[in-house]
Amino acid sequence: MQGLVYTNIEFFKTDSLNLYPDYNVTTAMFGLALCYEAQQHIDSSSYWCTQAVLNDYYTQQLIDPWLYSKSNIYSNEAQTNSAIAMHHHWFEATRNESFLWKALWMTELSKGRKLMYEQQRSRAWQEGAALNTANLSELRNNYLLLAQAVSPNEKELIKERINRKEYELSLKGGRFSQSLSAPSFSEFKNQVNESRKINNLISYHHTSQGLYIIKADRKGLSGFVDSTIRDLQDISDFANQYFYSGPRSFSNNPEPILKPLIPFLKVFTLEDHSGW
Repeated sequence: MQGLVYTNIEFFKTDSLNLYPDYNVTTAMFGLALCYEAQQHIDSSSYWCTQAVLNDYYTQQLIDPWLYSKSNIYSNEAQTNSAIAMHHHWFEATRNESFLWKALWMTELSKGRKLMYEQQRSRAWQEGAALNTANLSELRNNYLLLAQAVSPNEKELIKERINRKEYELSLKGGRFSQSLSAPSFSEFKNQVNESRKINNLISYHHTSQGLYIIKADRKGLSGFVDSTIRDLQDISDFANQYFYSGPRSFSNNPEPILKPLIPFLKVFTLEDHSGW
């Protein structure tokens, strides 16, 4: 089974980052992670988990979501949730901070992918974009071709097209090389490390299985998991009201927004978790 999954990935000629913008590749990477996890090769499983989540993000940047079945997107999201949960479990079992770093990385990639998906399917966002759809589509297609290119000459030709288009669009304030290239884990760590010197950073990841929290401060990273249904339901109810009931739900007034949050803050902040 593991060899078959490897063969499927090798068919797609991944780039130097071992990425390829295709949801099927993402699914295959998750399959490898599960194979290694079943064999208790935790480090290899962790590697393929993070590669899969990164590839999912990368694919969302370059591929229009309506070209693929929604089942691919939802399946990979469920796999992402499982990968994040596994890394929290591995951290609790080993106290190895690298697992928590990867959980944080995957959590933020997952949030970014969901945001991109919502933007891409929003007609209002497309109509209000700074660039017309034709320009953006051309640039995204070139990045997709670059990701799929094999020969150095082909890559150079595509890079030249990208540079010309980005120079043309830069007159309109676009910075597309940053938004259409794969994000860097090392840069992410550097930014978090710089910020946690003067800030307490808290990252939340909420699934049907539990609430996963990571805090980064001057002491390092720490994690907390809560699987109680009551608290999860409370948060779901608040999120549904806040995001889906419209701006009149709280009359655009901070005070009624903060009141239902107070119980959450008491449960999920330092006051009630002195071990953090």
